[in-house]
Amino acid sequence: MLEKIKAHIQRYEMLTKGDRVVVACSGGPDSLALLYILAELRPYYQLEIAVAHVNHMFREESTEEARFVGRIAGQLGAAYYQTEINVPEYIQKTGLSAEEAARIVRYRFLYQVAEEWQASKIAIGHHRDDQAETVLLHLLRGSGTKGLGAMKRVSGLLIRPLLAVSRQEIEAFCQLTQLQPCEDMSNQNLDFLRNRIRLELIPHLESRYNPALRSSLCRTAEIISDEHDFILQSAQKAWQSIGKETSDYIYLNSEELVKYHVSMQREIFRLAIEKKQGHLKGISFLHVENLIEMAVRGSVGSSLPLPGGLIAQKGYSSIALTFSRQCESKSRVALSEVMLNIPGSTVLTQLGIAIIAKLSDIPIESLALGQALFDWNELQEPLVVRTRQEGDRFNPLGIKGSKKLKEFFIDSKIPRCQRDSIPLVCDRQGIIWAAGYRQSERGKVTAQTSRFLQLTLMKQEDYSD
Repeated sequence: MLEKIKAHIQRYEMLTKGDRVVVACSGGPDSLALLYILAELRPYYQLEIAVAHVNHMFREESTEEARFVGRIAGQLGAAYYQTEINVPEYIQKTGLSAEEAARIVRYRFLYQVAEEWQASKIAIGHHRDDQAETVLLHLLRGSGTKGLGAMKRVSGLLIRPLLAVSRQEIEAFCQLTQLQPCEDMSNQNLDFLRNRIRLELIPHLESRYNPALRSSLCRTAEIISDEHDFILQSAQKAWQSIGKETSDYIYLNSEELVKYHVSMQREIFRLAIEKKQGHLKGISFLHVENLIEMAVRGSVGSSLPLPGGLIAQKGYSSIALTFSRQCESKSRVALSEVMLNIPGSTVLTQLGIAIIAKLSDIPIESLALGQALFDWNELQEPLVVRTRQEGDRFNPLGIKGSKKLKEFFIDSKIPRCQRDSIPLVCDRQGIIWAAGYRQSERGKVTAQTSRFLQLTLMKQEDYSD
């Protein structure tokens, strides 16, 4: 088995010479076999090994298991990191299932150890039977291609060298090498779905339908995983022209999005959600299909609530993703006139921004995003900043005549819930700048301009005196 795993590691480049590897070890057969195999490979790869163990405090024997793993680590000359986490208490606080809660705290600790010990890899003891169970588990839950691709051999720091072998091979290895792993009786508890899949469903399917079921499931997972990787890479490439991120929003160009195959549309939406909130928890196939329907046939101004407090809004040519609390807070903003300090800075706490004003006799060659330049002598003091009011009109630069500010927002495809929070800079005659979008025709710089006013819009957190 050692040679089989060594070949697997080499094929998928899981290890390189000089790696520092944190080995997750519960003391059970899988993780104990993994630890001994990596210890055997230590001279070949010039590895340094640390052992990490989490006592989840589920069972009375957990403390003794932690001592057992510590003794093994000592015998192998490996560093040992151990922690106790009251997972039952964590479950009560979070409402997570026992399996999910244990997984979260375990991986959190592994990454903490890796950072502290400056590890280059984290080795996990998942094997081929685990992979088969995971595929069935995700299939029963209605997962998409990412879920059906199951566990990756290499994922960031994580490596899974034992995916090359079965549970039966691991147990035979333990017997041959006289290892005496701990037995976790919770693995026989049929209250857990994964245990029911392993102990009931897979044996039934193997006896009645396909004796080689586990191999078939693992092969299917590999095919789906490779195809999903291709779609994901294509979606990431498409993102460069379709997606746009701001501090509060992610925008997708729906006109361009709908030109892609539906498999790409799904992946792009999932990518956008993950970028916005950092995960896809709670996002189902139906949520993604509803987003596609909104992009293709949704009416302008429509919205779709999503798990995690996200909300999708349909614009004229875009889908905007934000957190509903951000949208609500922005829509409630109403700023009365605030005098601009010229020259100087004006901090608008209600809007979370600052406006910096500079006067100069020298023109600015190029303006950055969020800047505007005016002919100071053409403006009528005082200058103030406020949010929109009923009946506002605006004469955008480059357009003859004025138009309703509402129409300008519509034409500029600005989502409805952002409009009340856009700062409007005005002089005595009216709006001269919808800050961050367009300045007015009035006050524009000409060849005769001798005195220049430069206004710069900044986030409040990026501004300091």
